[in-house]
Amino acid sequence: MGFLDLFRPKWKHSDPAVRIEAVKEFTAEDDAGLLAQVVRQDSDARVRRTALKKIADPGLLDELAQRDPDESLRKDAADKAVELLVSAALQDSDEARALTAVGRISAQRTLADIAVRSSLESVRSAALQQISDDRCRAEVVRRGSSDSTLRTRALAAITDTDVLRDLACSDAVKEVVVMAVGKLTERETLEAVLRKAKSKAARSAAQEKLDAMSPQPAGKAVGTGPAPKARTQNKQASERPAS
Repeated sequence: MGFLDLFRPKWKHSDPAVRIEAVKEFTAEDDAGLLAQVVRQDSDARVRRTALKKIADPGLLDELAQRDPDESLRKDAADKAVELLVSAALQDSDEARALTAVGRISAQRTLADIAVRSSLESVRSAALQQISDDRCRAEVVRRGSSDSTLRTRALAAITDTDVLRDLACSDAVKEVVVMAVGKLTERETLEAVLRKAKSKAARSAAQEKLDAMSPQPAGKAVGTGPAPKARTQNKQASERPAS
């Protein structure tokens, strides 16, 4: 222990082990400022990690995820930030807080999970609105059985043919598979649905679209050939004996 350590708070001690023990005594509520200072300034990653475990500010965690010199600590900070935001998004006691949390999440699979799991319609809708990946939209379609409106909106936004084909061939509810088939336009894809779909409704919808695409059998055009009266007269003329 150095002489100056006698006059320093323990969280600034020259020995990292002493600093770690001091940080362990901090609380997220009462010592948020000190935790932020430690996690930003301490030279020892072990001390910073101890502080990280007590931080409950997603904004500070995002900062650490970008700027901390230790790679594993950056990852832990990013993971914890997402965990806190998801927790805030899924609680139902403070709608404004939940919506704010959703607005700070960019991970597509995480947004899909919130869109399915939240008990608040506004939060489910906000999460869906931020999803741009069609496969994650499809996840909402598959799992969002309790909210048919949300499920329909998610499916309506999907444009990827492969994703639509997979939905059409899945064991999703009739409404979903039929709507997915309705968005398909390529013959080859519809034929694949006809062969592989688990749902009879999907196969029937695919067959109807294929039938509509097939050219109609060629028939005699209207107005071709002699009129009925003319045909009768011609027949009678042919049957008269020659004079």
